[in-house]
Amino acid sequence: MISIVEGRESNLNQACDILLEVAQWMDKKNIPLWREEEISIERMLPYAERGELFVALFDGEPAGTIVIQSEDRDYWPDVTDRSSLFFHKLAVSRKYAGKGVSKSLMEYAFELAKKRGCKFLRMDCSAGHSQLRKFYESNGFQFLDQRQVGDLLVDRLFKLVT
Repeated sequence: MISIVEGRESNLNQACDILLEVAQWMDKKNIPLWREEEISIERMLPYAERGELFVALFDGEPAGTIVIQSEDRDYWPDVTDRSSLFFHKLAVSRKYAGKGVSKSLMEYAFELAKKRGCKFLRMDCSAGHSQLRKFYESNGFQFLDQRQVGDLLVDRLFKLVT
């Protein structure tokens, strides 16, 4: 059974471990995802403190993580109203890959957007990750455009909240 809990300081290490595991796995596939400093405890702690970090538990064991935010000035500076919820850093431990954890995390974000009265759930992924984009599109997200954010070109996607 999969359940989603708010990430706190008590499970921050577990969330960071999952992020690091996925980043290292992607690096081995020559598809860089996150740099270690981006997913360090120090960088992830503010998300936990603001109530934006969530952890998926599979039969009580940490299996995945996601960051859900009410604004995203870096990747979505054109969305200035409160019509959207944004998610980042969706990651699932390889041990739980294919067991519905990522789908549960996205459904949790979708339901949270619905509960908050948002019209859209938005996310982005590196423009070079075509398989990842296809995965999100297979889960109901639609491609909007590409945006240059620093040295990273990202695909921006959205899902209408109904």
